[in-house]
Amino acid sequence: MITVAWLCGTGFGQTPDGVSLEFARHLDPERFQFQAVPYPADYGTHTSYIESVHVGRRALAAAVRATPHRAVIGGYSQGAYIAGSLASDIGLGRYPDLDVLACALIADPARPRGAGMPGEAAAPDYGISGEGLITGMPTYWAAVPDDPITSLPAGSPLRGLADLTEWFCLASPEAALAWGTDLVRRAKARRWQQWWSATNLIACTEAIDQAWRYLPRPVGGGRHDAAYIELGLCARLAATVNREVTG
Repeated sequence: MITVAWLCGTGFGQTPDGVSLEFARHLDPERFQFQAVPYPADYGTHTSYIESVHVGRRALAAAVRATPHRAVIGGYSQGAYIAGSLASDIGLGRYPDLDVLACALIADPARPRGAGMPGEAAAPDYGISGEGLITGMPTYWAAVPDDPITSLPAGSPLRGLADLTEWFCLASPEAALAWGTDLVRRAKARRWQQWWSATNLIACTEAIDQAWRYLPRPVGGGRHDAAYIELGLCARLAATVNREVTG
């Protein structure tokens, strides 16, 4: 048996979301045991995104250590960002105590250019948070081509939102101060992704359309959630894990 230690998407830190459950449903139950790992899965409501990421990394690593089986790690959306960052460190040899065979990611905000599944054309562009390269660890990505979280053009104005909101949280004065401090630190270090000109109306219009695609139906296009189920990407990622992961 192989444990699939999984982090779900934002807002689903305690109860699995539909995308994650669809992926789990298609895993081979004779070989894989799906385990949703609890973590904050927050984005500024009670804690900042980056703090949620740090807690999620620790929780995922602890889950791998606790299982009596070898493991696959993975996640959806925010969970994918966290699992991918841990997979990168494991691949570089920074966690020699973690017995991880592979990594599976859905809607990864840090998906690199050209990253996808074996035998399939990769979605264009790359993640809204930048490119999180993973070496030394077999990793498989499911990405809807027009999901702006994982498949966003390089010059999109939405990239600035990832920079601006990483530490965003107004739950307490201390949290607000941490957000402001991070913005100042980024500005001084010029650590921003490509921003945009307010006069570039074409870029602004495209950004509005990209943001609409992200939002769930019926408000938006559902390209960050429903499309992964409807287009069969969850099922195909699970099939990839079933086929490629042995141990």
